[in-house]
Amino acid sequence: ELNNLSPPVLHMFASAAPRDQSELILTCLATGFYPKHIEMNITLNNITLQPFSSSGVRPNDDQTFQTRTSVKIHRDEKQSYECRVLQSNQTFTTSWGKYDHITSQNLILCAKLLYSIAAGAFAIEVLCIMSLIYKNRRFNGEFILI
Repeated sequence: ELNNLSPPVLHMFASAAPRDQSELILTCLATGFYPKHIEMNITLNNITLQPFSSSGVRPNDDQTFQTRTSVKIHRDEKQSYECRVLQSNQTFTTSWGKYDHITSQNLILCAKLLYSIAAGAFAIEVLCIMSLIYKNRRFNGEFILI
């Protein structure tokens, strides 16, 4: 049995609400903590939101515990939510905001942009090397076209 304090590891994630496409279910998961008595809330601008569902505290296989709580939020809200856990007079937090729900379409656009930047940088590098070779051969009097 554990005798000391193990702080929670916090994760926040969102999933589509089953019946309403305009809503997301935002979940906070706290795991790996000991002892089992903690307080967990999801807040927006320091205001505690009413939970949509809560799992209660459950045991893990390693004698620590886990719990999760969820709230419903509007899909288009671009604010930063926070998960706060109070354990033995210590507060642990993690946040979820507008950049945490990147879609696969956005990832494809980011990949294309990065590829374009890399290709442009490579082309500039090749031109610089060719220019150096040209100047070096011209300087040595060995002007030979490759």
